[in-house]
Amino acid sequence: MKLADWMHKHQVMPEQLRRMLGVASRTTVLRYVNGQIPEPKIMQRIIEITKGEVQLVDFLDPSPPKCAQVIVDARGRRRKVFPWSRGWKAQEAAFRAECSAPPEGTATPQPVLRALAVLGPRVKPTKRGQYLLDGRICDARRVVREANIILEAEGQPPIPYPGIRRPE
Repeated sequence: MKLADWMHKHQVMPEQLRRMLGVASRTTVLRYVNGQIPEPKIMQRIIEITKGEVQLVDFLDPSPPKCAQVIVDARGRRRKVFPWSRGWKAQEAAFRAECSAPPEGTATPQPVLRALAVLGPRVKPTKRGQYLLDGRICDARRVVREANIILEAEGQPPIPYPGIRRPE
């Protein structure tokens, strides 16, 4: 089992695991969660804490943890978003809210709908009319701008939207 999956299963946050392992920084724990192999002393401590559910072989497996959502950011880099990442619960709540019918008179503009379709799971609307793009709050303009980056890379025309210049 991956360390991230163990943490998710047992509801252990990175800061809690940091204290359990006795390491100096949360960043060190996040490196382990992302697959960096810990030094032997720390690896032994992880095996003890997880009661053998996480082993060295789990760190050698290149597949992402089951609890992580793999996204592609605006620069085309693949990134893992974990349940404890900023905005994860808000993303899920926004997704559930999006599945229900929007209130009368609050229709999303067509260009934004197209941008949402282009970005797929990278973006979720919030109840306050904003969006979560890669786990960060932004406005509709930013959503359309990010979708246009993808469209232009694919050789497709950008989505016209107020306040966004068309590339020359």
